Amino acid sequence: MPVEASQTLIIIVILLGLIAMLLVAWRVNVRRQLEDQPPAMAPSQRELSEARLDPGEEIAEPVIEQIESMVHARLAGESGVDASSLDFGANVDGSLAIWYRGTKYESVEQIPEPRVRRAVREAVEAFNRPSGRSP
Repeated sequence: MPVEASQTLIIIVILLGLIAMLLVAWRVNVRRQLEDQPPAMAPSQRELSEARLDPGEEIAEPVIEQIESMVHARLAGESGVDASSLDFGANVDGSLAIWYRGTKYESVEQIPEPRVRRAVREAVEAFNRPSGRSP
């Protein structure tokens, strides 16, 4: 009987070792798959360090904030356009919301000032171009 018990114990130890090796191989495979995936679009360290929420400003995704910065840069030289009253944010569903002079607009076409509409369209077009992601 002692010989059979020791054989059973050896078989259990071998099976536990095989299970441990399979778990390690699985974890290594999962880690490699995660490393092989393209990185998520995340803001750069510079963008994060420059990010700030001004008093009364709406919270927005980094992409929306970047486009807002591009619009502000385009409107900087426009006389009679109050760029400081322009703010971008995200609705609960993630869609774009634009505040201009205290009024919320759900689309660019609703903004009454044509120069602001043009600046927003140009900024979005520039952002969508592969090399256009700077103001």
